[in-house]
Amino acid sequence: MKKREKVILELSEKTIKICRAGSSNKRTLINSLESRGISFGSVQKDIEEVLSGLPGKKSYNLTVSLDRSLFLIRFLKLPSQDIIQIRDMLPFQLVKVVPFALEEIIYDFSIVEQEAGFSKVIVFIIPSEKIDRLRGFLMARQIEPEVTITSWGLSSWLNLQRKSLKEQSGGSLILIDIDGFQADFLIFDKARLIFSHDFSYSSDGDLLRQINDSLAFFKKEFGQRNFSRVIFTGLRKETIFKNMNVAEKLFINYWENFNLSEDEQSKFPNGRSFASVLGLVENGNLGQFDFSPKALKERKQKIKLIKKYLDIFSLGLGIVLILSLFLFKHVYGKYSYLKFLESKLVQTKIQATYLNKLSKRLKIIDRDFLMRPSFSEALRALIISLPPGVTLSFLSFQEDGDFSLKGQAPDLSAILQIVKSLNSSEFFKEVKLEHASKSEEKAKKEVNFCIRGRRWL
Repeated sequence: MKKREKVILELSEKTIKICRAGSSNKRTLINSLESRGISFGSVQKDIEEVLSGLPGKKSYNLTVSLDRSLFLIRFLKLPSQDIIQIRDMLPFQLVKVVPFALEEIIYDFSIVEQEAGFSKVIVFIIPSEKIDRLRGFLMARQIEPEVTITSWGLSSWLNLQRKSLKEQSGGSLILIDIDGFQADFLIFDKARLIFSHDFSYSSDGDLLRQINDSLAFFKKEFGQRNFSRVIFTGLRKETIFKNMNVAEKLFINYWENFNLSEDEQSKFPNGRSFASVLGLVENGNLGQFDFSPKALKERKQKIKLIKKYLDIFSLGLGIVLILSLFLFKHVYGKYSYLKFLESKLVQTKIQATYLNKLSKRLKIIDRDFLMRPSFSEALRALIISLPPGVTLSFLSFQEDGDFSLKGQAPDLSAILQIVKSLNSSEFFKEVKLEHASKSEEKAKKEVNFCIRGRRWL
C-alpha cells in the first residue's frame, strides 16, 4: 500500500511555505519545497492554488503551521503540579491577562518549571477567528488538517539535530532561526521549550539589538541564567555570530542531518529558512501545541462526557435525597434535614456552573466561517503588534477609518517597530509616527508617542 504524502503549509501574514515530502526505505524524500509572498486579502486564494496542485485529498496528510507572530504568549504561575488541575485553572487565570473573552481565543500550554508545589507554564494564545476561518475554508473542501505553531516545528528540528550530534539534552540553550528579515528566538531547558519570541529587523545591528532585547525579556521573567550554547540556523549572519557573548556557538544549516541528497538540497529557495517545516516533516506528533480541529473536537467530547457523568451523578444524588427523605424525617428534625438538602444542592450548583463555563469556552468549535475582517480583528492585530514594554494610554477609531493611538515605549525603536508591523498588517494602511518625545519625569526612561493611520474598510 502506497504511503500517504506529507504536506506542510507554514502560514504567516506575509508568506506561505509549502513542503511536500514522502519516504522510501525509512528515508525522508523532499518532493517539492517553495515559498510564496502573500498579497493583501489573498491568503485563501494562495492556499487554493496550493491545494489545486496536490493529488487527491486521500493521498496526503496536511499539517498547517501558524507563524509565532500570530500568537500571544503569557507566563503564569499556578499553585499546582497536577496537569489536570493546571488545565482547569488556566481559563480563570487567562481572563485576567488577555484582552479577549475566553470564548474568543484558543490556547495551549506547556509546563516550563515546577518548584515548591507551584508550576510555571507558557501559554500560546490565538484569536479563535483565525482558526475558525482556516478550519471553515479547509473543511468546506473536506480536508481536516492538523494545526500547530512554528515554535513546535523548531523544537522538533532541534531535537533531531541533538540526536544527530549525539548531544545530551541537559542545560539551557538558545536557538535563533533567521528567516529573511524575520527571526525566531527560542530558549530550551533540558530539551523543554520555555521561551519563544519573534521579531522583524532591518539591519544586522537591529538584529543584534532585538536578540539582546529578547534576552532581557527572558531574564525579567526567569532571572539570570547561564546558557551552554547558542545554535543558529537559517541565514548565516557572521556579524551576529561573532558578537554573541556565549561560550559555545554553532551554526547548523537547516537541511543538515535530514539525509537529503545534494539534488534535494538544491530545491531549497535561497534567503528563506525551512527549519520549522522540516522539523514537522520528521515529527508527526504535535505534542502539546495542537490547535487542530480534531484536537479541539476531542476536548469538546471530553467535556460532554464529563457533563454526562454529572447528569448521572445528579440523578443518583436525586434518588439518594428522595430515599434519605424517608430516613431523615424519622431520624432528624425537619430543620436539620433541610440544612443537609441545601448543602447538597449548593455543591451540585457549583459543579453545574463550572461545566457551563467550560461549555461556553468550547462554543468556538461551532462558529460560522467569517469571510471579512471585523473591527475586533483589527483591534487584536494592533494589540499583537505591541512589543514588550509598550503601554497604550489612548486609542481612537473613527467611522471614516482614521485611527490614532498614544502611549509610552522603552525606546524609539519599539515605536518604529509598531509602525512597521501595522503597515505590514492586512488591517491597516498609511500608518505614520506623528511625534515622539522623552518623558519629562527624570525617574522614567520612556518615550511618549502618537501614531496615526487608517484602517482598511
